[in-house]
Amino acid sequence: MKVDLDLALAPDLERRFGGLRRLYGAAGYARLRAARVAVVGLGGVGSWAVEALAPYVDFLKIASYELLWDDLLVACARSGLPLILSTGMADLAEVVHAIDTIEAAGGRDLTLLHCVSGYPAPVREANLRAIDTLAALARPESPLRLRVGWSDHTVSRAVLHRAIHAHPTSLVEFHLDLDGAGDEFKTGHCWLPDTIGEAIREIRAGFEAE
Repeated sequence: MKVDLDLALAPDLERRFGGLRRLYGAAGYARLRAARVAVVGLGGVGSWAVEALAPYVDFLKIASYELLWDDLLVACARSGLPLILSTGMADLAEVVHAIDTIEAAGGRDLTLLHCVSGYPAPVREANLRAIDTLAALARPESPLRLRVGWSDHTVSRAVLHRAIHAHPTSLVEFHLDLDGAGDEFKTGHCWLPDTIGEAIREIRAGFEAE
């Protein structure tokens, strides 16, 4: 018997992801469903929500303004999920404290994102060498796997290329607006699908040149 999985899963998908309709409108939500885009992460939430939502996501994202919230770090670490931590509003000592807290709570997979908290962030203020500084915090003897990446607010292809090809970047985060009509797009820190798509193709081509 042939089963239409989209139809079969529709009630559960609507329960879990129907809130996206409020964010993007009916047309935007329909485009996400048609494109088979998966909501795979969770960010910017309190520790009370981690246990309830962790079964439905593949990783947890902690915003830089939450980096000092030890209870949240512990709750995320105990979920057993990979963690992503933005560092834009933190100093190095605070980042080290967060790493220690996550490791002590049993965290085993952490990616630190260098981030400039500007919307948009000027290219000259990207300070990409901070990615190397974060990478140097990895401890070979630690059970916590530590990787680093770049959270982009520049909307610059040049910055993406530099971050990925000149630094030990394993992950890039970016803001995406589906059609240029969102409120965040007006501030200038969001990519559009076509422009980020072209940037990704260029970066992949660069790896082929090695």
